[in-house]
Amino acid sequence: MEVTSEIMNGDIVKIKVKGELSIFYIDPFESIVQKNIIDGKSRFIFDLSEVTYIDSMGIGLLSIVSNNASQKGEKVAVIVTHPKIKYTLNVSKLHNIIHIVETEEEALKLFTK
Repeated sequence: MEVTSEIMNGDIVKIKVKGELSIFYIDPFESIVQKNIIDGKSRFIFDLSEVTYIDSMGIGLLSIVSNNASQKGEKVAVIVTHPKIKYTLNVSKLHNIIHIVETEEEALKLFTK
């Protein structure tokens, strides 16, 4: 798994993941997320457009980030294009607490409302 992050529009953290987001590879992802939360960030875009598999550990971490953001009145957007990943997020009911979008542009629009 490869994980990168960047700050967009001054305070939105975009974290891009390539490969599997599972218990076996969660550490780099979790470290970047935790560092940004500790730094006071609460606006996140997770680009999972190149994720090939996600398990309960990945879903759980996205849920924690979303709960943290909503407590601060913020949102979390997840970019997903792979049908199986979309299905997994919907089955897990994660779509009820995060915004699932298909492009970065859609994600950024959520933060301008």
